[in-house]
Amino acid sequence: MRGLPLWLQTCLTLNLLATSPALAVLEELPAEPAVWAPLDWDTRLSAASAIQKESLTPASRFERFRTLQARVIQARLTADRTLPSDLVAERTRLANTKFVKDEFESVADFSGRIRAHNTRVADLNARFQAFLDSAPTRLTPSEMADITRATLREVYGVPVLAKLRYDAETEHFFAEIGPAPILTLGVPPRIALPVERRRARSLKPLLAASKPHLRFEISAAGVLRFKETSVVVGGDTLTWVPTDARIQPTDVPAPVVAVAAAPALPPRRDWYIPAVTLSQDPDVLRLRKEVVERERQKAREEATRREKAELEARLARLEADGTGGPDDIGPLLDQVATAPDANHHAFVVGISTYDRAAPVPHADRAAGLFRKLAIARLGIPEANVTLLTDQKATGTAIKGHFRSLLNRLQSKDTVYVYFAGHGVPGRDGKSTFLAPKDCVEGSYEDDDLRLDRLCGELAKTPASRIVVVLDACFSGRTGPKSLLFKGVSPILVAPTGPTIDAKRMTLLLASSGDQFANAYGDRSNRLFSYWLIRG
Repeated sequence: MRGLPLWLQTCLTLNLLATSPALAVLEELPAEPAVWAPLDWDTRLSAASAIQKESLTPASRFERFRTLQARVIQARLTADRTLPSDLVAERTRLANTKFVKDEFESVADFSGRIRAHNTRVADLNARFQAFLDSAPTRLTPSEMADITRATLREVYGVPVLAKLRYDAETEHFFAEIGPAPILTLGVPPRIALPVERRRARSLKPLLAASKPHLRFEISAAGVLRFKETSVVVGGDTLTWVPTDARIQPTDVPAPVVAVAAAPALPPRRDWYIPAVTLSQDPDVLRLRKEVVERERQKAREEATRREKAELEARLARLEADGTGGPDDIGPLLDQVATAPDANHHAFVVGISTYDRAAPVPHADRAAGLFRKLAIARLGIPEANVTLLTDQKATGTAIKGHFRSLLNRLQSKDTVYVYFAGHGVPGRDGKSTFLAPKDCVEGSYEDDDLRLDRLCGELAKTPASRIVVVLDACFSGRTGPKSLLFKGVSPILVAPTGPTIDAKRMTLLLASSGDQFANAYGDRSNRLFSYWLIRG
């Protein structure tokens, strides 16, 4: 998408506020230059909907918004593409026309009658195509604005200012944003407003009665980025800034969040009707019937395959979303405090949810605990730890941050690299690859994410000690009878593995051969990572 769709070029108005950490936050934007357009959500009130009142996880609520928005868009576009009644009537009449040669009719006359019928069929099909070409394939800006406004209100509600207070020392008002359902869309939860003390007392009741107004920017790639929060008091627009209540007010880089795109409409080739032919050859009729039967069988098999894949994915998501057991590692790490060493670094990746592959339960949680271990027990300064989980762990993000880490390493440094997620064997049966969140079947073999190359790049650095921890299996399977990607065969990895520098590098694997790296549901963790971190 090089330019903004029309519906993104309008300023939508809906009073919707969110907080960090944002749902579906994307740290890496598309490679193409970002083009941003304003997107406003106003403060018009509405009664609380049933969805607002439901107790949903952030992911479930965001998915509810996407589904509801797509359903309304699809219904609106489908209605606009409904066939005119005159074309439907003419299609029915022509499709039901029967041709029987009269005994008093010559072959030439009979052929002429069929040619005339085929001319009318061709004319009707041309009018079908003209209707398709003129029918809208996207909504107008005003229609898209109405749908988005109504959908966001229905699912998230409207924002309010809470815990408004004035700090006379810094001469700032501080406030928090609520309610809870809208705190997952990327808007900072705490905001500050500079106001001189002589005006603060009279301004506070006006601020308390005001409604926050949010402005976002939206890119051509469909990415939403928070811009600012403001309120209108006495005709004046006052702009708040994101802040952390424990420090002086300061601008904070805003996260970005993916938004739903309009669904594509399938082609309506079923509107066409075939021309009549004179051929009555029995072999032609037999072959035509056989082709139709095989096409139907293929369609049934494809539908069954899709349904099976969808059910397996839903089952995996249900397993991944389970609450699991208690976390007994976090409290242990809270009791540990190791002095930080500026020569220590950590690169941590955990991917639980993949765009086009089965989930890896608790991988993001395991990565978070490894980060905590790195800071509390391994003496790694927080600024030297890079953590990428789920939405942040795209191929571009992993490669970019890893390259940045390599460039920083010095001769006295110790570096820890941790990955929890899918490992995939190459189609050559020799190479193995780490799978980022956005990996795609058929094109996941990225040389920059090949395991031996990653270890080789680490070995080229002057770092004195390198520890690589892989909580992943490289069998190409997600279960005893299921493949991660179709056509990828399991291979034996662990006995050989990548070539490493044994004097400086330690490689810890969660599995060998065609074993699986399992989840540990009783502790809401990965089995290998749990005992590694606990030890």
